Amino acid sequence: MKKYDTIAETKYDGLVAHATPAPLVFSVVLEKGSAARSLKRGTILTKTKGEEEGIAYAILADDVTVGTEEDVVCTAYRTGHFARNLVMNEDGSAVTDEQEDSLRLYGILLSDAIPVE
Repeated sequence: MKKYDTIAETKYDGLVAHATPAPLVFSVVLEKGSAARSLKRGTILTKTKGEEEGIAYAILADDVTVGTEEDVVCTAYRTGHFARNLVMNEDGSAVTDEQEDSLRLYGILLSDAIPVE
């Protein structure tokens, strides 16, 4: 008879580079599009409406596919300290200085980190 069961396992991928500031998650809604798209964990999320349109404010916490039929609710990091080489734009391009400055205002720090093998 087993005393404990494994419910889930996680594998460290190196995205979270440091424990401070604490990586806090929250729910976000990604709007459906005219074409389906897949977003990777570590993708920068930007505001889509209003005066702050295009401003980076969060980092996607999990891989997600956004379809054409309905919006998707997923989790993102509101704050935290992340590996710069694992944070990217939706098209896979690197973080710009402007985006890094914006993320810093929201409590997200980026640092150079050695990749985890």
